Amino acid sequence: MNMIKRLRRKFIIMATIGVLVVLGGAWASSIPSPICG
Repeated sequence: MNMIKRLRRKFIIMATIGVLVVLGGAWASSIPSPICG
């Protein structure tokens, strides 16, 4: 039971990071910036 709770927490963290990366990439690509080229 404790293992499932730990895995679920890790999955939520990874899912949150994935969403942030996708949103960040879309936001960066929608705005022309010299950093992204």
